[in-house]
Amino acid sequence: MSIKNLDQLSQDFTQLLESEYNYNVVIEIGKQPNNQLFKVHSAILYQRSLYFRQKLTNSHLINNNASWLRLNFSLIYQMRLDNEKFKTLQQFCNDILVKHPIILWGKVRTPDLPSNHGEWTDKNFKSLRNTLLNCLPHVRYFEISSKDVLMKIKPYYKILEKNVWEDILAKHLDPDMSITSLILPPCKKATVQLPLCNVSIITPSSPIITIEHAAMISSWINRRSTIYDTTKIPYKFKLLLRGSKDGFTGEVFHRLYDNIPGIVVVVKINCTNEILGGYNPLIWKLGDNDREYATTADSFIFL
Repeated sequence: MSIKNLDQLSQDFTQLLESEYNYNVVIEIGKQPNNQLFKVHSAILYQRSLYFRQKLTNSHLINNNASWLRLNFSLIYQMRLDNEKFKTLQQFCNDILVKHPIILWGKVRTPDLPSNHGEWTDKNFKSLRNTLLNCLPHVRYFEISSKDVLMKIKPYYKILEKNVWEDILAKHLDPDMSITSLILPPCKKATVQLPLCNVSIITPSSPIITIEHAAMISSWINRRSTIYDTTKIPYKFKLLLRGSKDGFTGEVFHRLYDNIPGIVVVVKINCTNEILGGYNPLIWKLGDNDREYATTADSFIFL
């Protein structure tokens, strides 16, 4: 490679860092209110720093950031997990796939899917497939019972490669038939929890907030030093306003939120997928002069 090409490559990498495009690591330096956040890329950290290489390849992430890994496990699969040094992290993600139905996870994170499956178009199936693209190769299709294949896979067969779906049918009709699809070895089921929307906690399901988010927010509301287990969340979250459906105007906000205490507002930024929001334990109220103030030490915002 010529010196000119190397110089251009260096400039391209510099622009990537400045734009923060597709970053997946945030480093916080200092303490609030004088802290600074640096948005960086794990692949570059891994290659350029022995310290981060060790942190990214051993079980440090699993032991200290398991919640983040579960929320972003599809992103983790986009990294090169076939390296021997990533075996522990790979097994962590595989255990999640074994224990939990990824279709539900994918539907929550795929925008604009009709609630009625019968109304889905080819475009809808393609969108779901793109969401689950890095997960589908790790599903043990040939360990699934015939009943579950019929009830849980057949409705979504369009997201599978054609040969995979045909091999699933062939194996159930004739277990001795030779197939071309890779048959993955059985996995031991784990007891980890994947953040799927639970209708008993979040009603209706939301493409932004998950049950794990609900556990975190509930912990902040109650000023807990540790995050609630997702099976022990003390609150129920009811969707009152969806901006994409109801609009984002102040009039809509006050019409749907006024006089209701304990409001959590959550917003997802399209270009970065960042989630931000806030909590107000008091009621929102639009006064006669369009202004009415109150004070509390229990409200907070989050990013």
